[in-house]
Amino acid sequence: MVRSVELGMELEKAVETRYGYTGVGESIGLVGILTRGLVTRLDANTWSVLMALIPRLSWNRGLYGG
Repeated sequence: MVRSVELGMELEKAVETRYGYTGVGESIGLVGILTRGLVTRLDANTWSVLMALIPRLSWNRGLYGG
């Protein structure tokens, strides 16, 4: 799959070719496929945003040089 994407194939098409899922970008997402539904696309995005906010929380400012 990585090689296909490196050669210009859209990730969604590579996932469809490899796993047989269509419309994965609008549904479970690649993370959902790879974890067999244990982590959904929404879960992954939610936690990514929350972790990115950690340095910006007022009580953490001194930890990140800000």
